Amino acid sequence: MNAADGWTPLLLIVAGICGALLLRQAWKDASPLRPWLTAAGWIVITAAVAVATDIDGLRGSFLAAIFLSIGAMMVIATGWQVRPTRAAREGVLDPERRHTILWRAAVRFLLAGPLGFVAASGAGIAYAVFTPGDMQTRIVLGGLLVPAVWAGCMAWTLADDRLLRSTAVISLVVCLTVGFSAWKYFL
Repeated sequence: MNAADGWTPLLLIVAGICGALLLRQAWKDASPLRPWLTAAGWIVITAAVAVATDIDGLRGSFLAAIFLSIGAMMVIATGWQVRPTRAAREGVLDPERRHTILWRAAVRFLLAGPLGFVAASGAGIAYAVFTPGDMQTRIVLGGLLVPAVWAGCMAWTLADDRLLRSTAVISLVVCLTVGFSAWKYFL
């Protein structure tokens, strides 16, 4: 497999299409053939990756990941459907039009603000602690990760109607990231 070999990407795309079609049929079909279709789809994909890796090593596996994904996305694009959003189907109000209760607003503020910041800081610290590389690079990238994660926590908390779900997920992120970072530091 070299850069001038135009057949390799085409064969990998065809393998991606075949594997994705088999997997899609297995997902749709409730017959006794489901396990066989699933196995056949994964065998096609695995064989394509193995052959590409065997021919050109790491570069072949990289090309296989790209072109198999392109083939699978072509299959996915054929089933594209535009459906009405859940809010339109169920009559759910947008966040800016729903009735606000004072205690719920206070909980949202605490989740989006301080607890979201602690979760984002924990994610940045965990990134700095657990990723390989130079210490200065890890610290800088962990610090740059904090505002993005905090913004995600804020957006999700303020848009979600279920406060208990937001509280549980953000609390779990805080416990895991800060806990594992402290565990690695103290051991």
